[in-house]
Amino acid sequence: MGKRYADTRVFKKIEIDRETIRIAYIDFLPCQKYSLGTPTDSKNGQSERCLEYVTRSLMWDKNSKTIRPIYAESRTPVFATVEQDVTLKATPSVSGTLLRVINPSDKLQIIKHFDNLKMVMVKK
Repeated sequence: MGKRYADTRVFKKIEIDRETIRIAYIDFLPCQKYSLGTPTDSKNGQSERCLEYVTRSLMWDKNSKTIRPIYAESRTPVFATVEQDVTLKATPSVSGTLLRVINPSDKLQIIKHFDNLKMVMVKK
C-alpha cells in the first residue's frame, strides 16, 4: 500500500438545506495534479502534497429519487490568516534567513503541505 495522507473524507463541511447539499473540503493531492495554475517546485515528492479547496453542490431530484450535481465541482486556492505576527524564515531553524514577518492583516495562499514524520523506537 502507498503512503497515507490526511483523509479528506474525514474532514468535510456539509451544509444541508431543504433540497440542496453543499460539501466542502481541503483536498491533499500530488503536486503534479495541482490544477490552480500556481507553479510548484518539488522539494520532496515523498512528503509533499498540494492543497485545493473543493466545493460540490448537489440537489435531491424527487422524480428519480437521486442526488444530482447542481454545478461542476469547483477547486479554489486555500487561504489563511494568522492571529499574531509570525516570522517567516527560509528554513525551519533558528539560524534560517529571515524572509519577512507575516501580520494578521496579511492574506496567505496555502499551496503545499509537508509531512515530517519520524519513527521513534522505545523499549519497555
